[in-house]
Order: sequence, then C-alpha cells, then structure tokens
Amino acid sequence: MNSQAMTVTTGEGVALDVVPAGIGLRMLSALIDVGLSVIVLIWVAVAQFEMMFSDTSAAQEALFVLLIVFAVFLGPMLIETATNGKSVGRFVVGTRVVRSDLRRVGMQHAAIRAMIGLVEIWVTLGGLAAATALIDPKNRRLGDLAAGTVVIKERVGARAVEAASKRADAIVRAHELPATPSWIQSADLRRLPPELARNARSLLMRGEQFEQQSHARLLTGIAGELREYVFPGPPPGVGDEEFIAAVLAERTRRETARLERNRKLASSFLRV
Repeated sequence: MNSQAMTVTTGEGVALDVVPAGIGLRMLSALIDVGLSVIVLIWVAVAQFEMMFSDTSAAQEALFVLLIVFAVFLGPMLIETATNGKSVGRFVVGTRVVRSDLRRVGMQHAAIRAMIGLVEIWVTLGGLAAATALIDPKNRRLGDLAAGTVVIKERVGARAVEAASKRADAIVRAHELPATPSWIQSADLRRLPPELARNARSLLMRGEQFEQQSHARLLTGIAGELREYVFPGPPPGVGDEEFIAAVLAERTRRETARLERNRKLASSFLRV
C-alpha cells in the first residue's frame, strides 16, 4: 500500500499535511533495529554458553536477563522516548513516531508500542505487524493503534515544496506568463477538484500531441469546467489556454506556500 498524504489537526487546531511512512520504509527501519537487538541477544547467548562449563554467579545471571529485556523491550522504549520517536532504523530511513495529533510520543506511548511489539514483531517474526500495516490506511501496526501513534516521513516536506515550486515555474515558463496575473491571485480556488486540475495540467503539458482543432476544443472544455470553480473569473480578453495556465500556476504557488508553512509548523510542533 502506498503512503498517501493525510491532514491532521493538532491540539492547537492547526491543520497539517503529513505522509505516513510506507510499508517498505517501516520494514527497513525495523530490520535495522531488530538486527541491533539480535546482536545483543547473540552476544548474551554466546556468553551463557561459555559459562555453562564454569560457575555462574547470580549477579551474572541477572545481568543476562537484564540484557535480554533491554534488547527487546527497555532499549526500544527508552530510545524512542529520549529521541522523540526516533530509533537507529528510523534515523537512517528518515521517519519518526508521533502521536495522532503530531505531538511527540511519551514513555507511555513507547512502552505500549514496545510491549505489543514483543508479540507482533518478536513472537510472529514481524508477520502480524506487517499484516496489520497492510490493512490499515495509515500503515500502522497494532502497537500504533493501541498507543494512538503513527509513523510519518520527515523528509517529505522539503521535497514536496521543491516539486510544487518547480511545477509552478514550468507552467509559467511554458506559457510565457510574467508571473501569476493579479486577477488570479485574489481568486477563490478552494473548490477546484484535484482531478480537474490534473486533467488541465496534463492537457497543457501534452498539447503538442493533439491536432490544432482537437487541442482548441479540449482547451475550451477544460476552461469551461474551471470557470465553474474559479471566482471571480478572468477579465475580458484572456484566452482559454492563458486562463488555464494562470489557474494552475496560482494553485501550485499556493500549494508551495502551504507546504512550506506546514513544514515549518510541523517542525515546531515536533520539537515541543
């Protein structure tokens, strides 16, 4: 299941766009974290085997038990709490565990995730966690559902802002617009359906593939649909292609500004 952006309202009533980490990223980070724990468990097993033929004190036995508990439970819980939702694996792949309102996780959340992880990760070798994540639309495992947490991508913000900015620049350059015209900058575009915007962008980018008459007919159709969602409409003398290009460039400019604002807000909330 591919991760899709979701809008989350924080405790302060601020709506932020975040992207849940996909199954691939979650599996990779889990493999790294579990691999480190397995190294500790192997070291404990080897040490216990070597001491089978010698006297082992109660303190040494207690140390072995503590190391095992640390490797599979205490370690993940303490690291996740101390790093505000990170782990070695999540640091590598660029993800973080946060609460459903994007606040940082506390020890209680980390403890619930680690405790349930004993079953869904260790006992079932990750099978139960993977099955739950595949079913859940936000790719959450049982530990996340019980703790009220979600694993999100941290590195998506800057890339999304850059991509949106490039789309706006490409539209402006391709249609020789000096910038988004003043008449569109104050227009209401909030009701513009995403599917219609995608169709309009595709038409502009692939216009050379159509015959002139077909292209003109398609432009008229798309422009007519756009006029139903853009208020106020374009001033007299603005052609269909110029109108479509201006709407898309302004919509993408606003998307760029929103993504940048959300990225900064999300960073500030996650530091709280």
